[in-house]
Amino acid sequence: MFVILRLLSFSGFFISISFFFQLSLWLYLKEIFLLSAISFFVSVLLLFFFFTPSFVLEKILVRLKVFFSWKEIVNFKIFSGLVLFHVFAIYFIVANFSFKEIKLKKQTYFMPVSGLIYQLSISYPSVFVFSPLENIISEGIYIDGERFYPVSYPPKSVLILCNEDGNWVYHISDSFGFGNEDEVWNKKGQIIFLGGYTVAGFCAVKPFSKLVEELTSLPILNLGHGGEDVLISSLILKELENQVNPQAVFLFISPSEVMNLKRTWENPIVRLYFRKEKFSQGIFSHKVKDIFFEKLKTNLKLENLNLQKSEEKKKTFPDIFYKLFRFFKVEELFAFIQRKRRFSLSGEDAFLLTVALKDIRDFSKRKGAEFFVVYVPDPVEVFYKDFRVRKKVLSVLELLGIRYFDLTDDILNSGTDFEKFFSYEILSGRIFYNSYGHIFIASSLKKHLGDKFQIRSD
Repeated sequence: MFVILRLLSFSGFFISISFFFQLSLWLYLKEIFLLSAISFFVSVLLLFFFFTPSFVLEKILVRLKVFFSWKEIVNFKIFSGLVLFHVFAIYFIVANFSFKEIKLKKQTYFMPVSGLIYQLSISYPSVFVFSPLENIISEGIYIDGERFYPVSYPPKSVLILCNEDGNWVYHISDSFGFGNEDEVWNKKGQIIFLGGYTVAGFCAVKPFSKLVEELTSLPILNLGHGGEDVLISSLILKELENQVNPQAVFLFISPSEVMNLKRTWENPIVRLYFRKEKFSQGIFSHKVKDIFFEKLKTNLKLENLNLQKSEEKKKTFPDIFYKLFRFFKVEELFAFIQRKRRFSLSGEDAFLLTVALKDIRDFSKRKGAEFFVVYVPDPVEVFYKDFRVRKKVLSVLELLGIRYFDLTDDILNSGTDFEKFFSYEILSGRIFYNSYGHIFIASSLKKHLGDKFQIRSD
């Protein structure tokens, strides 16, 4: 019996040391350095405690004026190991039943983004890898002492978005920094699409905005970019008010576009748009446009370098560490924690959502355009069937009397294999709608749009 207890105790220490060591590496890769250091310290502490002979620990404790015999220390080691064994036994049971893994195919081989940047740079002077603007320009861009905040990416540049199937998705931005052909800006009766990652084209070679344009012959003006929330969507319309004359405005909402609005609201420039009538930064005017976007390009180039360094860092990690990550389900653990925290809409965010919706509705009225909201469920939201954010968003829309289309039921009713609509994005590890998902969104939109606009039937 004593031998079995020793073996279980040894197993407990071995598993716990391995867990905290691999956790420190995983956190290091994610650049969460403080938690990585703490986790590594815990693993070293457990290693020291377990492998240091009990009589040596006894002498160390005596120096610290803590008096335990070596036999008491042996018994405490066995007890601690048994506790750790049971803790991790419970962890693995919970992990298998609660950490529901989203099992989507991951590509094992693809061209590194640094290689793609080099290839594209031969033909295009400006090539950038996507990163949310608020992460790059948190303090804004200063021109002659005046602070500016970007609402789009540099014009006439290549923006590398993502990689869903081993092939990189990128587009060449138009004269205003969005993913359109320049001709659409001069067309009459434009249909404006606003939104974040999905509207921007994550992660399909042909995003649903292009598919809708082909299916309906409507001039779609896509003003979406990754990381754009509903407040930023409103800012974009204010900056472009003199350049657009739409017949309809469609705001696409997913949880990521509404759950952290208070962070955007902390920016004093953002607040000016809503507190000062007809406020505009004038960033698309000839006065500051060229200087502003050159400075933005400089920031994006620095971000490219950081990304390439990150790629190199990941190459130095042997495959055994990635096997440890999968064994301990560390990705699923943090996804579970984030999901519990993530899919909720605070009262402040709900209020700011109302402010943004009213502002976009007012813009539409000034232009004589119809305004619709399209709710596009988050892939994780669909997989876990956690629709708390959706419920609150739809209640806000109903309270304001705004017309909306909810694509959630369309996806859930498409069959049990709705996972076919989603793919892991290689660069960030996030889950986005894939090409098949974009086709499905386009067909659903065509069905809804058919009742509102003249659409060809072929």
